Amino acid sequence: MELLNANPPVVQMYNMISEKWMRYFQKLAYSQLERAPSGPNATPRTAAYAWFHDNDIPEAPISKRIELLTGLNVRGPLASEALQIAAYAFGGHVELHYDSVIDLVHENLNFHQPAKRPILT
Repeated sequence: MELLNANPPVVQMYNMISEKWMRYFQKLAYSQLERAPSGPNATPRTAAYAWFHDNDIPEAPISKRIELLTGLNVRGPLASEALQIAAYAFGGHVELHYDSVIDLVHENLNFHQPAKRPILT
């Protein structure tokens, strides 16, 4: 783990996912990849995505590993988003953007309360 900034604390973690887990995620995602949405409100990107919840990936408990390394609660329906796996073709990209917290799952939550704001990406 490398401390990139002390205040606010920003760290970069290395080698969190083993080669075995990466191959597992790639194999699992391959048949479920979908093109990124396009349209006037979509972030310009050239990628395909698949999303997985913990119960979809029992052989690779990544949420548990994140909790052990960070001390944050990331498991549960409102604790975090599903694992996103992205596949980029040659020359693929994602434009700089802010992640939105407004969607059908979160629309009933008040994200103006500090306890509800995203703290990690």
